[in-house]
Amino acid sequence: MAPCVAVESLLDTVISRLQDLDSVSKLVSNEMIPSNEVWIKIGGDHGGGSMKSIFQVLNVAEPNSCNNTVVWNIFMAKDSDRNLRTAMELNKGQVNALDQYVWKDKLLLVWLSGDYEYLTKMYGLSGACGKYFCLWCLVTRDLANIAPTDRPPVPHRTLGQIKKDVAEFNKHGAIMKSAKNFHNCIRKPFFNIPLSRVCLPVLHISLGIFHRIFKLLQHACHLHDIKILSSLVQNDAIDEPVLRSETFEEYVALVEQMVECENEAAVCKEKADMLSQTIEDIMLQSDDDDDDDDDDDDGGVRHPSLREIQEMGKEKENLYHLSEQKPENVTLLCDSVVQVTETVSDSEVHLTEARQITEKFQPDRKSVV
Repeated sequence: MAPCVAVESLLDTVISRLQDLDSVSKLVSNEMIPSNEVWIKIGGDHGGGSMKSIFQVLNVAEPNSCNNTVVWNIFMAKDSDRNLRTAMELNKGQVNALDQYVWKDKLLLVWLSGDYEYLTKMYGLSGACGKYFCLWCLVTRDLANIAPTDRPPVPHRTLGQIKKDVAEFNKHGAIMKSAKNFHNCIRKPFFNIPLSRVCLPVLHISLGIFHRIFKLLQHACHLHDIKILSSLVQNDAIDEPVLRSETFEEYVALVEQMVECENEAAVCKEKADMLSQTIEDIMLQSDDDDDDDDDDDDGGVRHPSLREIQEMGKEKENLYHLSEQKPENVTLLCDSVVQVTETVSDSEVHLTEARQITEKFQPDRKSVV
């Protein structure tokens, strides 16, 4: 059993925080938030061996500051559906009670924030690998590959529709293979927060995109290095007999094969995570059948989820600081391909390829300030 700690009353904790901020005149208004509203952002994040649920008051000068972050639920275990459900029992219904609460003639509105895996868990979706993977609309994986202007209109998801789909999913036996027939809704949402108040995980999306492009750039540069090295050896610029042997050609082929295997491994990991979650679903089925439903009549619900967003490891944070999401830094990184090539080769073929790599991966120079 892992330790879990939660505040006794989330509402009282938030009100106490608002009173403290109000007493020192730190509650401010801005163009985004109406003067008669107070916005509270609820979120969750797993790291350092613990899963932390936090809230932030957004009506302050620096809403994302660590000094404005309050932990209201924490447990030292994996953020699986079962663990989340068990931990949330300590504050069952308290998030819903907080939303629409009136404090000093101001309406409290709750927003939800987190990475995509967390958000899909909170709203009962099977994850980003499902046919209907999007939390905000009912676009399919096939349609997602078509430009919005070239595909038919896609209906939006709603909180009410998710609950209806979950009820139908359970009514038809809660079979995971049939989840796509119910828009991949497999359990009722944790909270009654409308999807219009769910924050896009912009940071996680940008990190994922940057990481993917950076790995492609690394691979392109490595193959470029190999071509330059091979050319230098053939022109006797480097006296290294082993590079003239079949072993070197085998090495080049193995590098390309390695990249293909890495891509295949990523796909296999997703499938393994899906199977692992399915096993957990089966184990949870009997427990869910016995659960009481105090909030609505959706019936017993299982708690499966897919691991749709892979961990990027320690390298992710380093990459983020490297780019700082600034186009000029990425441009410097891409320009270095040509600069380094010029120091080792005077071949126009090599320089042309270096320029092509630079132009392929660098941002639009017009956007660089």
